[in-house]
Amino acid sequence: MRKGIIALAMLSLSLTASAHEVVLSEADVLKAQTRSTEALVKGDVDAVAQEFSADFSSAGGDFQFKSRDELIRGLKEGNLYYEAIRSEVESVKFTTNTSAVVTGKRTVKAFISGKPFESTFSYKAVYALNQDRWTLVLWAVNPC
Repeated sequence: MRKGIIALAMLSLSLTASAHEVVLSEADVLKAQTRSTEALVKGDVDAVAQEFSADFSSAGGDFQFKSRDELIRGLKEGNLYYEAIRSEVESVKFTTNTSAVVTGKRTVKAFISGKPFESTFSYKAVYALNQDRWTLVLWAVNPC
């Protein structure tokens, strides 16, 4: 009887572990990218806080808002306004079971400190899976 209970408990633990295995989906990562892009265009600082990792950083280009806090502050103070962002995704690659890299081209129309800004660039976006949600961790750009 005791062996049967132990076997049943081990089977239950095994099934629970299997239920929590990470299923990697390009579609889920791309949905996260869409959500983060929409948050910027809408100027929705609450959504930016949710979609961008607390330790988000950006690199390359002439982008003056380097962290999530700077990005949110720029949106709140009106120093940053996105009119449109258009993305062409080239690939999604999973580097681990909790991180993915999205590469592609992006065209941005914005106003930075009241001045119009328009640029097309290639980019790499790194997403991390935290508590079943993909968040943007790093944004790196290069001019086309």
